[in-house]
Amino acid sequence: LLRWKENTHFARVSTYQRVVFDQTLHRFRRGEFIEETLGQLMVRNIRDAGEQWEKEHAKYGMFLIYPSDVLPDGELAPVLHADGASYKTIAERQQRGFAVTHAKLRVARFADTYRVRALGEAPAFTDAQWAAMTADADEHERRRH
Repeated sequence: LLRWKENTHFARVSTYQRVVFDQTLHRFRRGEFIEETLGQLMVRNIRDAGEQWEKEHAKYGMFLIYPSDVLPDGELAPVLHADGASYKTIAERQQRGFAVTHAKLRVARFADTYRVRALGEAPAFTDAQWAAMTADADEHERRRH
């Protein structure tokens, strides 16, 4: 059951305006967490709707995004905040002296796979460059532990 949480997500401005800021579904008080108030109300409303759950669910504008046509077999799509340090490209991370970890490589590899398969762009790195970055990430992990 999808429900409102503070995790990284995509949302339409109109959905936030209607579901959150309009406050007809729930009146927020200072200090309340959306997942503990509106999220719990949403779960109750959807469960109470019985066989009409899809109609109730649609009211909250929640969807799962899984672009399986551009992911390698069995690989999950990472979703991160687009304005945080996690979103920096490998080159930006290296330029700023940030570690390039296995997690960052997975995100970069996913983004590269998407650009190549879906957008027809050239790969960002050669196989040899990916291998070298993976070796660097291995070394970073060894030093950390």
